[in-house]
Amino acid sequence: MLSQSGYIGYVESYQIHSEAIFVSLNSVWIVGSPRSGKTASLLHQLQQWGKSPDAKPFLVFAATGDNRLELCDRIETQFTGRIDSRTPLGFFQDEVLLFWPLIAQQLDLKVQFPLRLRPETEQELATRLWQPWLDRGLLRQESISEYFIVRRSLDIMQLAAFAGVAIEDIPVMLQDGYDEESPDLWAAMGEALMQWRSWCLDRGLLTYGIITDLYWHVLLAHPAYQQHLRNQYRAVLADDVDEYPAVARSLFEFLLDSGLPGAFTFNPEGGIRIGLGADPDYLQGLADRCESIALPPAPNSLGTRWGTAVSEWISDPIFLPDLPTEIQSIQTTSRSQLLRQTASVIASAIESGQVQPHEIAVIGAGVDAIARYTLREILMRRGITVNSLSDQRPLITSPPIRALLSLMALVYPGLGRMLDRDDIAELLVILTQARIDPVRAGLLTDYCFQIDLNSPQLLPATTFPRWDRLGFEAVELYSDLLKWIAAQQHDRPAPVFLLDRAIQRFFRAICRLTRLLHCAN
Repeated sequence: MLSQSGYIGYVESYQIHSEAIFVSLNSVWIVGSPRSGKTASLLHQLQQWGKSPDAKPFLVFAATGDNRLELCDRIETQFTGRIDSRTPLGFFQDEVLLFWPLIAQQLDLKVQFPLRLRPETEQELATRLWQPWLDRGLLRQESISEYFIVRRSLDIMQLAAFAGVAIEDIPVMLQDGYDEESPDLWAAMGEALMQWRSWCLDRGLLTYGIITDLYWHVLLAHPAYQQHLRNQYRAVLADDVDEYPAVARSLFEFLLDSGLPGAFTFNPEGGIRIGLGADPDYLQGLADRCESIALPPAPNSLGTRWGTAVSEWISDPIFLPDLPTEIQSIQTTSRSQLLRQTASVIASAIESGQVQPHEIAVIGAGVDAIARYTLREILMRRGITVNSLSDQRPLITSPPIRALLSLMALVYPGLGRMLDRDDIAELLVILTQARIDPVRAGLLTDYCFQIDLNSPQLLPATTFPRWDRLGFEAVELYSDLLKWIAAQQHDRPAPVFLLDRAIQRFFRAICRLTRLLHCAN
């Protein structure tokens, strides 16, 4: 096959699960639309490269954490070799922390152990550092609050690092893009950002923007680190590079220049993370270094047949032609009727065998809790299980989370305002897996919960005059809970350790909590 660089390489073609799979001994650039088999081609390339006796691991990238987990699951079922799976930002962070002594030596930093800052802490510390700038109005922007001035400045610094732009060049680029703004504002922002970077580095504080800047500007250029990269991996594979920041190309090009083969998948219709640091146009320049393989569109795909037409209809809604048979319209006079009819159409299609439940996705703008509940109840009554994806609800809406917060209010002083009787009753039910039922939990709360703004307490079950009516099991469970709370009040561990102890102690009752915390991180 003739690549864009003019190199004639050996390429084999396979047919697996109706998808065209290509294998090359050289670096490959796999281009295709969604569902065209790009990831399957990438995995098959990994399998073929893995047949060599080299014991070094493969460096495998995915755009986001969720995509990385899915990719790892697929690799585990098809490949038995060693891999090092990362996201671009995760890779930058791990490498900067691992090779911090090199960076500290290069920049003459005295801190031996850096600390990673969460965005909330970053916001707070930057606000304090820049308070003189804010008080004097040097960073003032029209109709933007102080909070968003700080957040916007930090985000600009992060995006500049993702794009491989030095902080010193930020004012010039902003002035070119915002002619109507005063150049003094952008000059002040540039000075404030350089002050923030210096302040953080002197204290060993790392943010995403600083980590990325250190990686491509300092670490990747260090000869010792370059030698490490050359000797560490067998090959590099990256899925959906249209979602990667521009600085990832510097890493990929260095690995390719070092003689490592690479396999990259690219969706020309992708780039969904533009605005979050992705630069698909710049990453597409890697295609000149690889054999280009174009995959055919996914067969029987509505997007292939009607994607362009639907986009044109949305852009020009005045003229809407007749819909094809594959697209049906449901029109009702009320939202409740729309939800019921939608659920009825889904259930009828499944019951008639036209489609399987796992092949159906319900997508809507602002699907709130009422809509989710309505669709779930109607479908589950007809024996159809519903799984809510990307449920954007705050953690506080989860009963296990609320139970843990109530538990913390019983251990640490000064949190009595957080508690009411309903919270305590819910805590008793959740942490005992409903072995203390809501009725008994309500009785215990009414008679044994002592309200106090500084130190609320749960009193012994015998405080209830008719405690014998609670039953032996409920009294024992309640007493065990009081002993556990008393032990924590005596030790008074840090909140993170208290939560860890609670999760271990009541794991079966709140096993779902761990999944919620994992998704939040």
